Amino acid sequence: MERRGVLLIPDAIVIGGGCAGLAAATALAEDGATVRVLEARGAPGGRARSRIDPGSGDVEDNGQHILMGCYDEFLGFLRRTGGIEEVEFQERLEVVLLEPDGAATRFRPGLLPAPVDLLWGLLRVRGFGLWDLPGTIGLAAEARASDALEGRSVREWLTGHAQSQRAQRVFWDPLVLASLNLDPAEASAALFAEVLRRALLAGRGGAPIGFARRGLSPLLADPALRYLRERGGEIAVRAPVAGLEIDTRGRFAAARMRDGSRLAAGAAVLATAHHEAPRLLPEGIASFGREDAEGLGASSIVAVHLWFDRAVAAHPFAGLVDSPVHWIFDRGRVGGARAPGYLALVTSAADGLLRMDRAELGRRAVAEVRRFLPRARAAEVNRVRVLKERRATPRFRPGTAGLRPGPETAAPNLALAGDWTATGLPATLEGAAASGHRAARLLAGRAARDARESGAHPAR
Repeated sequence: MERRGVLLIPDAIVIGGGCAGLAAATALAEDGATVRVLEARGAPGGRARSRIDPGSGDVEDNGQHILMGCYDEFLGFLRRTGGIEEVEFQERLEVVLLEPDGAATRFRPGLLPAPVDLLWGLLRVRGFGLWDLPGTIGLAAEARASDALEGRSVREWLTGHAQSQRAQRVFWDPLVLASLNLDPAEASAALFAEVLRRALLAGRGGAPIGFARRGLSPLLADPALRYLRERGGEIAVRAPVAGLEIDTRGRFAAARMRDGSRLAAGAAVLATAHHEAPRLLPEGIASFGREDAEGLGASSIVAVHLWFDRAVAAHPFAGLVDSPVHWIFDRGRVGGARAPGYLALVTSAADGLLRMDRAELGRRAVAEVRRFLPRARAAEVNRVRVLKERRATPRFRPGTAGLRPGPETAAPNLALAGDWTATGLPATLEGAAASGHRAARLLAGRAARDARESGAHPAR
């Protein structure tokens, strides 16, 4: 990014300290810019941050996130900052699914070329029959070759390929809920096809699943903060932005803070949540507005953290079939809990639970654990904590792809980032990191173009 010894983007502001903002900020800093991240909350990380639970001393994540070996953009971000040292991957993809009768089944793709490895893994899932395989082959073929799924729901797509109700209930539905945070009847088939392409149809026996060794903040925010500070940048917390200023040339000029101060910079990335972006963007500067944000909507996640007096889980993590709790994670094995018995339970697409009292949600969660984990039936519960993330992800329904903007704005030195932008991916860490990197590349490319047009030339 240097031209005749002068940085094209000497300084930049990133509004929003979630994964997208931190990916953009560190990418800009890698190219030499001094970057200031402005985060409205008390800590960076967005929906992927952690805290120390005062009752146990354990690291508690605000939401249980998993990584996959196919997360090229996110893992590239972690390699840049050094956070990659905080990741532990499975040797091979393996997912355990539990049923109320105590049966456990494992989905573990084979090592043959795709999609044979996927079919081999599915045949070992209890309730997935030979009669489902022809339709699965059709699903795989359409996921790989078709771009005509945008107007269809996942449920329509699966049913159209003769996937039995049992196959959908024990395998496809848990995968959809985990990756898109929506009921399959509402979720976009186009996005789910992209999940299949990357995670299950790219060969290598399926992409292995990874976890943060010590929690999300040590994985994501803490290394990014060190990286930025080493390059003269910073992350300012409790720094809410009131709006963005555009100068008479149509360029970003400054971030206007709620306390009345003004922070100028040569470039900016707006990386807030989608429902916050329209109020910050000056009118006419971007194609994304309030109606678009409302059209994307939001889907919730409810997480229940339980501390038992002993180890109760037989597996590091497992999906629950026919349960209001979708996934159980043993934090001692996938989160670095200090003592055994700490579980994190996740329910996706949880809008129906938001009005429920936290005490009742806790009681139901304990009952489900004891229903599925025999070791928990004699164990005592020492502590319960319920977290409701009302706007965990956008609702990527069929037909919403057109509402997701690219990184471009009318201001050449202002870009958009966020898992809600047009990444072609669900609202995951991978989508967020991809959007941040894309925003940084856009700003660098525009700065290089401006330099060429002004007569500057690369140093030789």
